[in-house]
Amino acid sequence: MSRINDSPQTPEIRRSSWQRPTILFGVILLIVVGAFVVFLTAVIGVVIFHATTPDSRQAVGTGAFIIGSVITAPLWFLGFRLVKRANRHDWASAEELLNKDRRPPVLYLRPFDVDQQADQVDSGVSALASTLYFPSALSRLVKEFRNSTDEMMWSAALSSIGPVVAVATPGQLPFRGAARLFVGDGDWQQAVASLASQAALTVVMGGETDGLWWEIKNIVSALSEDKVVYLLPNDELEFVGFRARMLRELGIDIGDKPNIAHHEMVCAVLQLIQGKAQLIPIWGSSQSSIELALEPVVKRLAID
Repeated sequence: MSRINDSPQTPEIRRSSWQRPTILFGVILLIVVGAFVVFLTAVIGVVIFHATTPDSRQAVGTGAFIIGSVITAPLWFLGFRLVKRANRHDWASAEELLNKDRRPPVLYLRPFDVDQQADQVDSGVSALASTLYFPSALSRLVKEFRNSTDEMMWSAALSSIGPVVAVATPGQLPFRGAARLFVGDGDWQQAVASLASQAALTVVMGGETDGLWWEIKNIVSALSEDKVVYLLPNDELEFVGFRARMLRELGIDIGDKPNIAHHEMVCAVLQLIQGKAQLIPIWGSSQSSIELALEPVVKRLAID
């Protein structure tokens, strides 16, 4: 590795094709479809037989809903989990990406608890099950199939500037998007400093963890203003917390949270110009909305 410091790879993290889970998902679909056909046939027969009284029709409707939920819940659970887990085995190595793309990198810094929360939803049974019946569940599953999760969209938009890299959360499979660099527990500060010194742009996802704020105060604050942007959290409490800490730690007031309608992770792009905050809201949840918010940053870096 000629462009980043040598550091030991995390031995327990390995890429895999995950073909077996993909095949298993197909088998599960066939079983569920077969079970649904049997269930539907039985319901039709029961409805025809018991259609003489309102009480029996109500009982049949209730029973159909319960049985349908029992059948579809495993499909949601296993489908969502297998797709996300298989996708996480398709991660990119920062070393490989930087050796292929010789442009100065884009360094992506974020609180590790962002990955930890996502990992709990990905692998924890109770946490995952609790998300499946919300209206956004279908949207999340479609995003996994279309490769359009938040981090993948941001990484795609930032790739016009340079290869997007990030330090991996220790001991966890990465999420697709920024290429991950695996370092030892005691080496991450040196790795971040090395990458930041070479980066065309450093992108910071707002948060309140001590590790992130060590990076902001000791590395990010020493960089040129035109080489740093912040992604502001869309969650109201997280935004308020990050705003308060920016004011307390750096003496910078980032202003009020934009009044936006979407529910994606980021509500705005923030760049400091002569010490003053310039905030660009992200009005939609599409790739084009992200690229539009980044356009002033790209132009300022003189990148076509």
